[in-house]
Amino acid sequence: MKVVHLSDLHIGPGIVMGSNPVEHLRCVLTHVTKFHDDACRYVITGDLVDQGDEQSYRLLRALLEEFGLTGERAPRLLIGNHDARPQFLSVFPETPCDQNGFVQSVDETPLGWFVYLDTHQPGTDAGHYCTQRFEWLQGVLDRATAEKQPVWLFMHHNPVPVHVTSSDSIGLVQTAQFKQLIARYASTLRHIFFGHCHFTLSGTVQGVPLAAPRSIHESLWPYLEGEQARFATGPLERNYNVCFIEPDTTIIHTVDYEKYDRIRLL
Repeated sequence: MKVVHLSDLHIGPGIVMGSNPVEHLRCVLTHVTKFHDDACRYVITGDLVDQGDEQSYRLLRALLEEFGLTGERAPRLLIGNHDARPQFLSVFPETPCDQNGFVQSVDETPLGWFVYLDTHQPGTDAGHYCTQRFEWLQGVLDRATAEKQPVWLFMHHNPVPVHVTSSDSIGLVQTAQFKQLIARYASTLRHIFFGHCHFTLSGTVQGVPLAAPRSIHESLWPYLEGEQARFATGPLERNYNVCFIEPDTTIIHTVDYEKYDRIRLL
């Protein structure tokens, strides 16, 4: 099963962070639909737009339709700190929500369950996962465990500190509770996919692997050279991930699509 994972589009009608997010999305979707048209799922893990406004969501919807990503091929859309839940749902009303109105759902695939989380909290860039959301997720994982269904989690915010000050200051606030939940269901969970940081990284939490791609709008440098509260950018490739998921294996490839025309076969 092939899954294409993109994150942090920051769509807006003009220039965002010094460049044009619409052109960046067109570029990546051209590559994705040309070479990975056989993907079973396309997942975009939040920060769909930059300002949370309805106009930008309508622009995003038009771009997805332009590339035929509709109906069964429509990406599963998560929301991040730059998004706004009411405005998002007004333009994408078909997106499933849980009983409390959070943009959370279970996608039952032939291999197991893909579970999409909502870590958005209005008024802050940090990620939040409140008691209602934890109860929903625990219920999902209880059912998955009982039915012997493996689970792959998708979310926007980094669920644990990544040792980059600028990212960790706006990461998930309820890290301790999240770790406890992951430990409890580690035998059911197969992988955690997220975005938010704008740089490529991978690791584990409680023995469960996790991974994130760069933003397809503005890649950031993982400033490990010292304490750095500000974000660092530079001449970095935008990328997305192509994931091959099998019953006993999850393989993730990072695709630096912007330089595809420079590839030469040896």
